[in-house]
Amino acid sequence: MHNQALKAEIERLQYADDMLALEVDSLSEQQRQMLTSDAIKDAAFKYGYLEEGEEVFYFDLPPEEVPVPRPRYTAKRPSFEGLARWKIAAIAASIAALVSAVAVAVTKRRR
Repeated sequence: MHNQALKAEIERLQYADDMLALEVDSLSEQQRQMLTSDAIKDAAFKYGYLEEGEEVFYFDLPPEEVPVPRPRYTAKRPSFEGLARWKIAAIAASIAALVSAVAVAVTKRRR
């Protein structure tokens, strides 16, 4: 029994050791890749650094300065603008009344 428990513990520790070795290999590979000039440029770009000669574009212009593109097509019919609030409320109330009436009819029928 004791030997089996020790074997299981050895297997568990061997598995953990293999996982740590894989993690070390992965981190070593990441470190090796981070030493290339492309990786350094990517990291610098991510933090907002620029190279000489690059042009910066700002997209947070005030709304009055943003150019509005012309639409490519024109609608032959006007689009649906929606319903007035009172119409939506009337439709919702009628649906609620219908559901309530059906529920009352079903409960009366069961009695």
